[in-house]
Amino acid sequence: HVSSPSEAAERGEDKDLLFLHFVNPKLTALVPSQKVKAGTSKVLKFKLTNLAGAVVKGTTVTFESFGEGDDVTEWSEISDKDGFVSTTVTAPKGTLGLQVIRAKIYGANKGTDAKVYWIK
Repeated sequence: HVSSPSEAAERGEDKDLLFLHFVNPKLTALVPSQKVKAGTSKVLKFKLTNLAGAVVKGTTVTFESFGEGDDVTEWSEISDKDGFVSTTVTAPKGTLGLQVIRAKIYGANKGTDAKVYWIK
């Protein structure tokens, strides 16, 4: 008796279907772009929601910083009961230019950017 090869194939297809249903929460920057005075700090907040628009708590979000300014104070945070995560950016006096903070659901390949333009 030979077991039908379709059993394993069917199991594989089930996994694909499950994967399609697992959609990462949506990450939105509360302020996608803003000007901030160099020499000060600014808290950047992001909100996590699911497809139905409900808040998603207890999810790990990582932060990366590109461009000007100091590195972010928190590189990862877990969303609170209201679906929020935040990190703080700072830049020394005299810093001019763009800093991009990329927030990413842990394990996701795409992130959400918040832009900070450091000004005098």
